[in-house]
Amino acid sequence: MKQILPSEFEGIYPLTESEQGMIYSSLIRQDEPIYYDQFRYNLVIRDLLLFRSAITTLVQRHPILRSKYYINTYSEPLKVILEEISVPFDVEDLSSYPLDYQKNYVNNYIIESNKIRYSFEGDVLWKMKIFRLNNNECEIIWDVHHALLDGWSVSTFLLDLSYLLTKGTNKLSTLQITYREFSAYQMMNSDSENKTNFWKNLMEGYVRNKLPFNYNGHIISDKREMKKYSKVVDNLELLEVLDEITVKYNVSFKSICL
Repeated sequence: MKQILPSEFEGIYPLTESEQGMIYSSLIRQDEPIYYDQFRYNLVIRDLLLFRSAITTLVQRHPILRSKYYINTYSEPLKVILEEISVPFDVEDLSSYPLDYQKNYVNNYIIESNKIRYSFEGDVLWKMKIFRLNNNECEIIWDVHHALLDGWSVSTFLLDLSYLLTKGTNKLSTLQITYREFSAYQMMNSDSENKTNFWKNLMEGYVRNKLPFNYNGHIISDKREMKKYSKVVDNLELLEVLDEITVKYNVSFKSICL
């Protein structure tokens, strides 16, 4: 197997059940962008070289950003962490074009980029595109598959990026756990009885949210639904305030708690 692996790899790990599940969902529903996340940021970037350098530093800091996924190539689904990759980072200068053209161009890119599908046979599951507009204003489009990064991971990435751009590399804290240790922990606890019991106890008495695809015809008020969370956060008034914020700013509940 070693002979057919990518050269200069740092580590090889079996895919977790959740990774396999997300990839499977993406493969069987290729007409829809299932688990294909797309983030859009509008920033003022005065030094694009510094920004590119910061992204490159984070790619080296976080091995998952240097991973390639293989679902069928080998005897079992694997991700291979490479020592180095060609960072999927591209800059396009639109500053000489009118504002309407810039807007349409970026929107068309977003639509077309969201149609791209991975084969999961040696793909790097992310890419970043920066459009330079006027007066150092930039539109950043970050495409990433959810098997690679979840919401918490994206927040960690953005926090690290902010530190690099404002305070320098020496201000980044040392990672408390390596990716190798994290993967080993996941594999050891995948079928852990303690983990199963933990979730059974935590979720005891909870019911499924009444979403359109599992709605059973009984209307449940928002306040009644929110009371179920008091088992975790014993402050219903706080939850109501947070809920109002999510509506006002059109963001998820998790986003304001990160």
